[in-house]
Amino acid sequence: MVDYSGLEKYYNEKNIRIKSLMKILGKEGRYTRKNDDDYFQFLEISSKKALKAANLSVSDLDMVIVATDTPEYLSPTNALRITNILKAKNVKIAFDMNANCASGIVAIDQASSYMKVNRSINTALIICAFMGSNIFTPENPVSYCTFSDGVSSVILEKKDNLSGIIDTNYMTDCSYMNMDVLPAKGFSNILRSKDNKNEDMKLGTDQGLDISFIPEIWKVQLNELLANNNLNAENISQYLFSQFSLYHIKSTIQKMNLSDKHYTYVGEKYGYTGECSPIFALYDARKKGKIKRDDLIILCGIGAGYTSAAMLYKVGKEDLNIYENL
Repeated sequence: MVDYSGLEKYYNEKNIRIKSLMKILGKEGRYTRKNDDDYFQFLEISSKKALKAANLSVSDLDMVIVATDTPEYLSPTNALRITNILKAKNVKIAFDMNANCASGIVAIDQASSYMKVNRSINTALIICAFMGSNIFTPENPVSYCTFSDGVSSVILEKKDNLSGIIDTNYMTDCSYMNMDVLPAKGFSNILRSKDNKNEDMKLGTDQGLDISFIPEIWKVQLNELLANNNLNAENISQYLFSQFSLYHIKSTIQKMNLSDKHYTYVGEKYGYTGECSPIFALYDARKKGKIKRDDLIILCGIGAGYTSAAMLYKVGKEDLNIYENL
């Protein structure tokens, strides 16, 4: 784990203070893979642990989705590549998808919807991958100090029971198109230019972008999801948000008139892991016994630009299976 002592010294020399910012965001460090660490090895390890927890083998898989905004390849898809690595020969469809930091929740929702209408798709593997170290630069202290590398995987199975996804809710506003632009100058400028620099492939620097709107957006979205299902905020045992900002999460919980026991935060342990982060929070909540069978939970994530996704889920017996050696 990269702690902030060295980073703080680096930015202090540039008259940039990060200590108070990191406190607001609730971050104590970030995880960065080594330069020689293989992208797909991370995906393979995570996938096999998810299969083990679900008591399944690769031969049981019908669908593979890689949800990522930091792909290793554009073609062939990363989903096809990991399917080949796993030797999952019965997979019928494999594809990548991207909704930025909402990708994990959107992918789970898409897979579930697909499975409901397709008789041949009964088991799906959804892999969320965020490689923050591939895209950050020191010129952007927020991303450089918070973005981690992480992979999370979940298994969806088609079963006749009352648990699983109950409903989803989405909100989109295209007014924030300068939010986390990647690559900074777009592919056309990079691929057609003879003078492109490595930094052009990295994350753009946000110029005073105000994201203080997020707690209010989440409150409106969550209240709508709850109302559509005749629920109130207290009926939900855990709210599992994108883990970018502890302040945003706490503010949302306060706006919902809930106590701190209703959310799980893991950003201080893992840094910010993008689309993986609500799944990491779910893992932590299950491991600590915050979630039990028949509980209602909500996963909520927001992607740059923005699209925000919220999912209402009823916990089943199989959902409590976790692989301990994460």
